[in-house]
Amino acid sequence: MQIFRSARPTAYFFLVIYAFLLHAVAFVVSIKMPLQGQYSFIHFLTSKVLSGIFNGGITEKITAIILVIAEAIFLNRILTHNLLFSRDTMIPAFFYITFSSLFGQWFGLNNVLIAQAFIMFSVFNLFALSQAQNELPRENIFFTSFALSVGCLFYFPAIIFFPVMLGGLIVRAYSGRDIALNIIGFIIPFYFVGIYFYWIDELPNFLITLQKIFTPQVLKIEVGLPKLIFILCSVLMGVYGFFVLRNNEEYRTLKTRRMLNMLFIYFVLLMFAMPVIVNDKLAYVQLFALPCAVFTAKVYDRDKINFYQMAALGLLLAGIVFFQLEYARVIDVNALFRNP
Repeated sequence: MQIFRSARPTAYFFLVIYAFLLHAVAFVVSIKMPLQGQYSFIHFLTSKVLSGIFNGGITEKITAIILVIAEAIFLNRILTHNLLFSRDTMIPAFFYITFSSLFGQWFGLNNVLIAQAFIMFSVFNLFALSQAQNELPRENIFFTSFALSVGCLFYFPAIIFFPVMLGGLIVRAYSGRDIALNIIGFIIPFYFVGIYFYWIDELPNFLITLQKIFTPQVLKIEVGLPKLIFILCSVLMGVYGFFVLRNNEEYRTLKTRRMLNMLFIYFVLLMFAMPVIVNDKLAYVQLFALPCAVFTAKVYDRDKINFYQMAALGLLLAGIVFFQLEYARVIDVNALFRNP
């Protein structure tokens, strides 16, 4: 961990090595697009492009790892630039890569990973708004929702961040014109996608996709007990990190503490929405990586880490290795939990 408590070139080098090590199983297991099209309005496009360019080969795997690393560095830049950390550090990037690699099913390019990049760009613009002193930059208001909307086209459950974002704008007492600009920015990508469906005479498919997404579903969890326990433990690390951050003296002086509260509300909404996700819940959990990384990083960005914190990190990494081996079919999780 000491290596990542700086922003020296060596930290970037070891961050890349760490990411490739966590994704090593991807190079021995066939990776396919893990998401179905139910939650993606442009799945017809992404599936054709990804299969046409990469076709599940080593190029796709390397591209996916590079995208995870780029997102981690971008998130790290957002947090350090807005003084959420008292010094330059790569700890947030380290934990984003960690939480983005919990399960082998997440490896390879997928809709959630792509959507996560647009969510981060939305968060970047929100931080810019929270730092504004007098007149608020209209381009940040627009791109906050526009970027999120594009992310929703790739993976619609990302819309959970929209009411949090809009609520934050209203609480900040923005003008009605600014709120209208924010809503318009969110509508525009869906409007043009709808026009494209109409142009290719497939508008009914667009409406069917909407119907599938907004049809009430049966509440149930379908990720398996071992994975569910591991997910809950990872979530608890993030929740613990948020309350550690709130009790920190720096938190009371942060200009961006409202933004951190919004991220925590987003985190909570993600947890409560999980039961209604009926198409690949395990893929949906990948959205947890962003808030988990933000809050957990604050716990470990210190000179002295106690035994329990190191044990929690060790168990997290051990769990990642375990479920990657399970994904590679080296370990049979069901057999371990089956009664003799």
